[in-house]
Amino acid sequence: MNDELFRLDLEQVERVRRLSARVTHGLKLYDQYTEAVAIQESMRDAIRAGIQQPQGGDPVDPEATIERLRDDQVKVLMTLKAAVWDGSEAIRRTHLEARRLLAEQKDKKED
Repeated sequence: MNDELFRLDLEQVERVRRLSARVTHGLKLYDQYTEAVAIQESMRDAIRAGIQQPQGGDPVDPEATIERLRDDQVKVLMTLKAAVWDGSEAIRRTHLEARRLLAEQKDKKED
């Protein structure tokens, strides 16, 4: 019984670590999109001020790029929410399983 509880504890620690890694990665990605939007907004401001775009490559439409980046950023936010939900549900299930085992152990001791 104690081995099973120890296994569940280790499983919970692993799930918390994985959740932490997923959230950390998601937040970094979200920040990258925030920075990319800011760069495009800066380009838009420069164009409005009459500053020429650098030569070479296709002309850039900052408004369209900003819209696409924000759409992608929302998708990143949705994956963050899903990671938190999935991780917390997995941790909750493990916790409930441990509580069930402890209750069984208590019942056996009382018999």
